[in-house]
Amino acid sequence: MTTDKKLTRKIKEIYLATRIDDYIRGEVRKENSNLSSKELDKATKSKILELYMNYIFLGNNAYGVEAASNTYFGKKAQDLDVLEASIIGSMPQSPSTLNPYRNADRLMGSLTITSSDTPDAIVSTGVQDAAKNQFIDAIKNSDRSIARSSDGISSWMSARGSFKITVDGKDYKVEYTPGRKDYVLSRMYEDGYIDVAQVKEALVEAQNYQFKSLRVDITAPHFVFWVQEFLKSAGCEQKILPRCFTDEELAK
Repeated sequence: MTTDKKLTRKIKEIYLATRIDDYIRGEVRKENSNLSSKELDKATKSKILELYMNYIFLGNNAYGVEAASNTYFGKKAQDLDVLEASIIGSMPQSPSTLNPYRNADRLMGSLTITSSDTPDAIVSTGVQDAAKNQFIDAIKNSDRSIARSSDGISSWMSARGSFKITVDGKDYKVEYTPGRKDYVLSRMYEDGYIDVAQVKEALVEAQNYQFKSLRVDITAPHFVFWVQEFLKSAGCEQKILPRCFTDEELAK
């Protein structure tokens, strides 16, 4: 991982990407030599996407969409609903920053509730529930159209989530801050993969969503996974460790 943005790095990336594309294209051609040039292009892109989805890191030791689906939701990727798919689609940008167990607000969005009289006062659970319920009603019942743009849902949600409530004679101001999942839902909606009803259903579900409890049963998981990858690269998946290397190699 590097933050280097020099021209030499970009040239290397272009060269590497070209080599990978050529290799995968060759493998796809071997599997089906009858593909036309256009069909080969499409099949190659599909294969690259498949590899990407199977190996991308999505936080909490989850590599690939299937692993992430099980880690966060306890289900197979094919069974994800719209909200869950948008959550998975959010994570590649920054798995650590958008970790649902530590930074749920950045991923899911959040309601900020402040008292008009004492802005720094702690808001009770009752007030939080009242604000959330009104927000959910605003999402369900709004007849305002949602713009088909990259920030359409974020803007629409911010407007629905800006209001005042009165609880036990006290006034409170409510503001919604969009999360990454709102951007991904916007793109899904913009590209026509979901309709308004599915958007609203996902947004309502998000307000009370509970992720699967996180369990890490491996001691020193990063080291364990490094060893696994090292053994795979040495062709030792199906062998007992001492048989994979010579005595001299093991001594090193």
